[in-house]
Formats: sequence, C-alpha cells, structure tokens
Amino acid sequence: MSRRTIALVAAIVLAAVATVALISYVQSRGNSKEVQKTLVAVFVAKDVIPQGTSGDTAISQGLITQIKVPQLARVDGAIGSLQEIKGEVAAVDIQKNEQILTSRFVAPGTAGNTLAIPAGFEAVSVQVAIPPGVAGFIKTNDMVSVIAQVAVPKTGATAAATTPTVKYLLQNVKVLAVGQFTVTTATNGSTASTTQQTAGQVLLTLAVTPVQAEKLVLANLQGQLYFALLPAQPGKPANTPGRTTSNEFTR
Repeated sequence: MSRRTIALVAAIVLAAVATVALISYVQSRGNSKEVQKTLVAVFVAKDVIPQGTSGDTAISQGLITQIKVPQLARVDGAIGSLQEIKGEVAAVDIQKNEQILTSRFVAPGTAGNTLAIPAGFEAVSVQVAIPPGVAGFIKTNDMVSVIAQVAVPKTGATAAATTPTVKYLLQNVKVLAVGQFTVTTATNGSTASTTQQTAGQVLLTLAVTPVQAEKLVLANLQGQLYFALLPAQPGKPANTPGRTTSNEFTR
C-alpha cells in the first residue's frame, strides 16, 4: 500500500473519530440541559432554625417550606418528607434557605452540648419573658445589651428606702444560643430526652466575662432584665446615667 493510500485511510479514520466525538459532546450537552430543566421538590429553612429545635416545632412554626429546584441542585441526603424529621431535633443551627438534610436532625439528647465559647468568656443562661427578650427576634450569634431594673438604696437613707433604677448592665454581648432546652426524664429505669420551652419564655445563653457573669446573675436574682437587640456591627457602648422616676424625662 502506497504512502498516499495510507495517508488517505488515516484521514478517513480521524474524521470518523472526530465525528463520533462531536456527536457524543452534543448529546452530553443536550442531556445536561434536560437534567437542568428537570425540577424536583426539596424542603428548605424559611428562617434560621436554632440548634436543639425539634422537627415538630420547626414544622408547626412554619420554619420549613417546600420549593422546586433543578435536579442537579438537590443536595445528597435531602429529606423527601417532613415525616423524616418528626420526633428529632436540629443538631446544628440550620441557616435560612439551607436544604433540610437528614444528617442535620438527630434523636433528642444526642445533639451534643457544645457551645462556641470565646477564650476568656463563660456561658451564662437566663430565662426572660417574650417582650423583655425582644419578642423572640434574638437569634444565635446576635449581639445584645442587657438592661436591668433593680431597687437601689437611696443615698444616706436606711436600707428600707430604695429607688427603682433602670440602667444598662451589659453592652455588646454575644448570644451563644437561643431557645429550647433539653429535659431528661427516667421511666422504669430508662431515660428519655425531650426538648421543651416554657410558654411565653425565651432562654438566652450569653458569652460573658467572670465579672459580667456576677453582675448578670445578681441582677437576674434581685431585679428584672430587659434585652436590646443590636445591629450586626454595634458601635461603642453608650455611657448613660441610668433612669429613676426623678430623671426619666431628662437627657
């Protein structure tokens, strides 16, 4: 066979291979587009679901919604039914718009008890009513200020003479956890853990220094606490004189 014939055969083979490769590429692109057009239903968090929140609570409070996404956007392990998380609790904070995965929910009592406490700080929890707790708008990792109302003895007066005083107790404090807490009960020698929250109450766990912890506990035991929710980047702590009935209308 002459060199010219060999070259011609080789050219034909290469052309055939290129044609097959082109057809395969076009088909793969077409299949990819078809897959992208295929929409599947997934469940996502409508708002932040704090760690420890039960699946039943998340469902009843409307924290989970169903949307449709391209098939390739569905995350492996995403739940196919809300029944899959009933009776379980969130093992971690689930962020807004995050797909609900089976791995994010675990049996009550197994979610762990880990808090990201900054070095040099302590975690202290206080329970307050809904209005003092900013109507339930406080979320994990928010920054808050704590306002205390206590009865302060009048200057030069007996201990029985006091003046109700309202003043900033702590400012720019980080919230480590919000909401439900775990209660363990024993029945016939076995234990069971469930998440509960007192109706009309908010449980807030704060990162405080040892000195702040003393102030917070004392004010909580002897007075009343109110919380102020701060922006994501709070400014410098305010320097205020505190308020009594004698100066409540002054600047």
